[in-house]
Order: sequence, then structure tokens, then C-alpha cells
Amino acid sequence: MLRSLIMGEEKPDHNGLLNYIAGTVENLRDQVATMRDQIATKDDLRQVELRLSAKIETEIAVVRGDVEQVQLRLTSIEKA
Repeated sequence: MLRSLIMGEEKPDHNGLLNYIAGTVENLRDQVATMRDQIATKDDLRQVELRLSAKIETEIAVVRGDVEQVQLRLTSIEKA
């Protein structure tokens, strides 16, 4: 087919080519729009960082409290 196009024996199908290109462009547009919806912004990442930092601080405080309780129990066992 390509050879016959090059040799001028066959007319190119411009409508088919244009339809293919238009369809491909539309498909790419949809894919880019989907990607934009899924990408996290800097603000999104900052919010996640703040939530994680707060959660980590809370968990550290809980662990410290547990360690203090264990130390108190050990001290009371040693005195007994």
C-alpha cells in the first residue's frame, strides 16, 4: 500500500488519516485531563505532611507515656 502511494498509483485517504489524528488527539486530551485530576499539588502534599507529623507526634507521646509507666512499675517492683 505504501509503495503504491509513493508511486502515485493510489490516492491517499486523507479523511481516514484526519479521523485517526483527531481521535488520537482526543484520546491524549482525555488522558492528560485524567492525569491532572490524579496528580497531587504542593498544597495537597503539605496537608499530608502536616497530618503525618501530628500523628507521629501523638504516637511518640503515647510511647513516652508507656515507657514512663514501665519505669514506675519497675521502680515499685525494686522497692518491694
